[in-house]
Amino acid sequence: MGSLLFDGPAERSAPREIGGLLRLTGLKVGSVLDTACGYGRHSRVLAAKGWQVTGLDASSAYLREAGRRAQAAKRTIRFVRGDLRHLEAQRGRHDLVLNLFSSFGYERRAADNVAVLRQLLACLKPGGTLALELMPRESLQRHVIPLDSRPIPGGRLFEARRWLRGGTVLETRVLWQQGRRSRERDSWMHTYSRAELMRLLKASGLRGLKGYVSYQ
Repeated sequence: MGSLLFDGPAERSAPREIGGLLRLTGLKVGSVLDTACGYGRHSRVLAAKGWQVTGLDASSAYLREAGRRAQAAKRTIRFVRGDLRHLEAQRGRHDLVLNLFSSFGYERRAADNVAVLRQLLACLKPGGTLALELMPRESLQRHVIPLDSRPIPGGRLFEARRWLRGGTVLETRVLWQQGRRSRERDSWMHTYSRAELMRLLKASGLRGLKGYVSYQ
C-alpha cells in the first residue's frame, strides 16, 4: 500500500510542496516534526535544506522504508514510531510541526481528533508554526468517488467509499488482490468544513491563523 501512496506523483511533488510551504510561512531552518511522515518524502526535502528533522509515523513498515530511502539519499533524519495522541516526548521541541497529505481526522472518536490537534500544538516551541494540510469537506464531497479500482504490481486495488454520520465521516474500504492473496483495510476519516476547521484550530489555542487553498 505504501508505495501506491507515496511513490510516483506524490514523491515528485514533495519538493514543490515544501518550497511553497516555506515561502508561505517565511521559515528558513530549524527543528521540524513531520507527523504521519510515511516514507519520509517531505522529511528528506527538509533535511536537504538543513532542517533538523524528526519523522514520526505509527507504521513500522513505513518507517523502515523511510530510513532506507533517507540513507540512500544521504540525509540525516531521526525516525520514530509514535501515536499522534501521545507526543509527550516531542513536547516543546520544534519550530515547525507538519501534518500533511490529509493525515488528520482518522481517530474513531471525534474527541480523540481534538486531542491529536492539541498534542501537535504542544510539540511547538514558543512562537512555533503548525502546518496542517487537509481537504475541507466541501471539496471532498465534490471529488469523492464511491467505487474505484486500479492495477497494482501482480494484481488490482479496489476502493469503496461511503459517507456516514450525516455526511461528516468518510469510510473507505480498501481491498488488495494479488494473485491468490488478498488484504482488506477499513478507515474512518472525520471531515471538517473550512469554517469548522478554523473554529477548531482557534479553540485549540492556535494564534496567527492563516488559510490557503494551495502551496502556491
